[in-house]
Amino acid sequence: MTVNPLRKPSSTTDQAPAEPPNSGESPDRTSLILSPEQLEQFRRVDPALPLLIVQADKRARSDDFWYALIGMLSGLILNLSLIAVFAYLVMRGQARYALFLLGAQVLSAASTFVKARLHK
Repeated sequence: MTVNPLRKPSSTTDQAPAEPPNSGESPDRTSLILSPEQLEQFRRVDPALPLLIVQADKRARSDDFWYALIGMLSGLILNLSLIAVFAYLVMRGQARYALFLLGAQVLSAASTFVKARLHK
């Protein structure tokens, strides 16, 4: 039996659990940074493994940040474009279409926030 260094032991003994905790999902982590004890267990397997794990974790967090930033910026650009089209339609005397467009935008933004909140 091997001990998963990313998972806290379920009891006071160092016995490994009979099966993986989440079967395919990421293991339970108490913090973003692995503890020195966990990294030491990885070092026992391979001396280069702790450095690779820290680098991979740093890269994953960096990628997550940039994807989130790109998503927010594209959403901002889309919303500003829709507001500009709304203003254009109002100036052209097409208030009904402008209100429909604005209503769709508000509903879309609300559903995005609700989905993001439920996802957590």
